[in-house]
Amino acid sequence: MLPPDVLDLRGVAARLGVSYAMLQSSWRTLPGFPPPFMGARKGQRPRWSLQAINDFKAGKRFSAFEAAPVAPSHRHPVANDVVRTPVTDTVAALLAAAGG
Repeated sequence: MLPPDVLDLRGVAARLGVSYAMLQSSWRTLPGFPPPFMGARKGQRPRWSLQAINDFKAGKRFSAFEAAPVAPSHRHPVANDVVRTPVTDTVAALLAAAGG
């Protein structure tokens, strides 16, 4: 699930009122269309900042050399990401996991 300030291609198409198929085939060649802040390479899933798409809809045009606007939520780690730490004492780790 995407954060509310990040749009995928379907979300961008819905926000701009165009078809997904049209946008999928031409987003790279639309004049002034904002670059995605992630997933711009072949085979990747592009993601746009909601603010960038709203700016484009309001008339702002982005240059080819302009940095992609990053969604604020992308700067923070996902809340459910597990950070693995090495277990030094397996018995203590098992007891802690069991609630003891």
